[in-house]
Amino acid sequence: MGLFQLVSIYDTYWEKLLKEIQNLLKDARENGKSKEIDVGGLTKVGERENWYGAVVVSKFMVKSDMAHTKSLGNVLVKKGILNNFENTVFRLVVSEQLKLHAELSLLHANKDAYRKQITTTEPEKLLTESIIQAGDLGEFYHLIREFERDLRKFMEEMLGKSYLKMLENDLPEIVKRWKEREDTDRRWGLDPDKDLISYADLTDYMQIIKKYRRIFAESEEESNDVVTYFKIFAINGRNPVMHFRPLTTQMYHTAKGAEKFLREWIRRRTEKRGLSLNP
Repeated sequence: MGLFQLVSIYDTYWEKLLKEIQNLLKDARENGKSKEIDVGGLTKVGERENWYGAVVVSKFMVKSDMAHTKSLGNVLVKKGILNNFENTVFRLVVSEQLKLHAELSLLHANKDAYRKQITTTEPEKLLTESIIQAGDLGEFYHLIREFERDLRKFMEEMLGKSYLKMLENDLPEIVKRWKEREDTDRRWGLDPDKDLISYADLTDYMQIIKKYRRIFAESEEESNDVVTYFKIFAINGRNPVMHFRPLTTQMYHTAKGAEKFLREWIRRRTEKRGLSLNP
């Protein structure tokens, strides 16, 4: 099944605003956050006590709990609007005052810039977003663990049997950090991991991908996309879970979308090299 299965009463309304919404996305990609447009016409389509809602959307996902914002995301995907923005992840928000704006969902270089430039007049909405429950956290922890295990195996296979010597020559600081972490295990009386790469973190993987771009990506653009999605996965999911910080539904779905993108990248690169990552 695709991302958009059912026709919503709000679809036609959003379709009429596609040109303006596309401009919002362009504005958000360039500046981190877009200007607002009026979407008061929603009140002529449906009835709600509160019109506040948000949708996280990219070419690969549509995540929203509200009918009107979910419809917005589905229309953008169905009409191919997101195809013009490569792998950018956006968050589109309808305010209680029926104003729509777009913003980068996470981790684009100019995000901090717009935070410094823009003063908000509305109270922060993040605290009102629902928090992931314990059952989902357990499942998500398993997803993170399995992904990082598969990622290590992928890195070893792609770099080859002499990967450690290669890294010692090209990225000695990374190997130094791994050995320091290994020594820490010994000091705490723990048996060190068999493979030194087990001490790698996501930042190390990103450095390796950048250094050996021709091994891990078809182009500079693909390499940048992969690094961006590693950051999205880390900030929205991996880091909050591992450091016992709150995880909202938006963060949860954004991180799962990033993991899906990265697994697809691993599959493509593995197939291209004729490798098998099965246990």
